[in-house]
Amino acid sequence: MKDLIRKGADGLETEISEEQISDFITFYDEINKWGKKINLTALLNNKEKLVEELFLDSMAPLKIMEGTGNEDITLLDIGSGGGFPGIPIKIINRSIIVTLSDSIEKKVFFMRNVIRALSLDKTVAANVKYGEAGAPGLNKLFFDFAVSKAVATADKLGIWAAPHLKKNGRLICMKSEGEALIRLNGYREPESFPYTLPLSGIKRKLIVYVKE
Repeated sequence: MKDLIRKGADGLETEISEEQISDFITFYDEINKWGKKINLTALLNNKEKLVEELFLDSMAPLKIMEGTGNEDITLLDIGSGGGFPGIPIKIINRSIIVTLSDSIEKKVFFMRNVIRALSLDKTVAANVKYGEAGAPGLNKLFFDFAVSKAVATADKLGIWAAPHLKKNGRLICMKSEGEALIRLNGYREPESFPYTLPLSGIKRKLIVYVKE
């Protein structure tokens, strides 16, 4: 497990410490334990795919976020499920203020358990449902970034994220290589940032929208 995580992080040009690797192993153990009771991921029995597609892939938005030079970055993870990509992002950069969110209460309980197990400060998990006006109970015009991993189409994510993003805040959609770029109302022309998963060579991309 350690070698997989270290090799994968190197492939993504992401620095990772022994302490961070230990956090990922604890996270993996919690997924295995809770995954026997609730549906967190279909990759439960495939360690390498789980590490790559959940842990490593979740690190990709960090390049966009850290590239802005902002301090005290606020991040909204829409439809986090088992905590992806928000928890891996927080493990790598603990200065980021993270709000995880999901509509399924059991998954929110799981994420709160991981937050405690890893002592992740400035991190919360909210049980919310998104609609045309965003998600009731979440801060409006507060977040520098919103991110989502394979939860919904870009146009739907744009609607959900807009009430919560600051002006010039960025929506990062994690998509497959072939995903088309579409214009979203209230956002500037999107930019695409391709990357390659380091263990399998699968091509992915981040589609980034800046709120007007």
